[in-house]
Amino acid sequence: QRSMAGFFIAASGIGLAALVAAPVAFLSLFANEEHKLPIFLVNTVVPAFLAYRRAMQPINMTDNEAVVKRATLVIAFASYPIVLVSLYTTFGVMIYLGSILGVLTH
Repeated sequence: QRSMAGFFIAASGIGLAALVAAPVAFLSLFANEEHKLPIFLVNTVVPAFLAYRRAMQPINMTDNEAVVKRATLVIAFASYPIVLVSLYTTFGVMIYLGSILGVLTH
């Protein structure tokens, strides 16, 4: 029972991270070279800081709903950079393959 709850919390946290990360990853592919590093730094440092702040705030452990919300948010912030990087590389590979296919078919 507990492991299922943990799984759902982790899944919803990662899902939340993916919802925000997908457009950011896609748009950052088209950013200018000099903007890519700042975008990347902001998107890794800020979520890590927010996850740390959230995790460190005092919480009433008997309030199940609060614990679930806290865990979901911490996981979302913590997994955001990883999700962002994996989406970024996936989009990059897809666009790269698309351009190769475009060259081959025309």
